[in-house]
Amino acid sequence: MTDEASVASNDVPLVPETAPRKKGIPVVGLLIAIVVSLILSPITYQFAVWFQVFDLPEDRHKLAMDVLDIGFRCGQGWLLLLLGSPIALIVCLIFRRLRRFAVIPLAIFVVAAGSYIALPKFLHLRDEGFSRITFNAQPLLAAIEQYKADQGVWPPSLDALVPAYIDKIPYTGAPGYPKFNYEVASEGTPFREYQLSVKTPRGSTYHDQLIYWPEMNYPLWIKGATVEPLNDWAYMERH
Repeated sequence: MTDEASVASNDVPLVPETAPRKKGIPVVGLLIAIVVSLILSPITYQFAVWFQVFDLPEDRHKLAMDVLDIGFRCGQGWLLLLLGSPIALIVCLIFRRLRRFAVIPLAIFVVAAGSYIALPKFLHLRDEGFSRITFNAQPLLAAIEQYKADQGVWPPSLDALVPAYIDKIPYTGAPGYPKFNYEVASEGTPFREYQLSVKTPRGSTYHDQLIYWPEMNYPLWIKGATVEPLNDWAYMERH
């Protein structure tokens, strides 16, 4: 019996021990991280800013401001990604079980930094929209000049031009920046005659303006804002 039992036991095939399966790079997580990093990037913010001067009707102002708000928040999210990804990378490298995930914060940092490096290529997206604004301002500027020729003084406001000199105050052509603003020179103003301007904020904390002075002697700096000539107009950017 002992010999038969021994033979029987030898006939049973041995099941080899399986080595633990090696886990690879989390591809799905990596792709999601890259997509999120692209969405939360300065480039998305610049496209939101460009949308402010997109050729849309004046009644799309609310839509334009909503898009700008979303883009501004994406820019804030990008800053969190840029600062947080190196910390997450260090944590993944310290803990052995997390090392395979290290590629995710590394990819986030590369995309976040790369989008910032590529940002200058997108900074002039609004230039075409600004050209449309200055073109639409021409009838208004002509009306202001005609008022001065007839009355001997600059109009006190744009409303003084309607309807004798112009049927209505024109729309700028940019849904995010729909209104022209007007100011007559007084003591302390940097312009001598009057200023026609369009407020062009790039977010809630920005106070940039597109300005026109009839004398066109724009300085390089006005009260904390740099001034960049733009044909007969200039762009004031506050830092």
